[in-house]
Amino acid sequence: MFDSVPTSNRYPSPPYFVEGGDSRDTLKLERTQTTYKKGYKGRMIEVKPQINIWAGTKKFGIGGDGLLSEIELDWLANELSDWLGLPVIKER
Repeated sequence: MFDSVPTSNRYPSPPYFVEGGDSRDTLKLERTQTTYKKGYKGRMIEVKPQINIWAGTKKFGIGGDGLLSEIELDWLANELSDWLGLPVIKER
């Protein structure tokens, strides 16, 4: 199935633009930290850390359900960084 697709077209090449080539379409790999926000009746709610992959204005989150530990998220973010050739941006 993939034999007919040239290798150069399988993955984006630097500077990682999605089809339109517009700067809004730049790919970004982001690793968030545990944060807290006020919820119903002012109670503090924990927002679990996750990895976000941005393709333009679309965000694809991985691990925000709390099933992956901080160490597992760090490992996965580094693996994705190596595979995609993108730096990991640490969000606080």
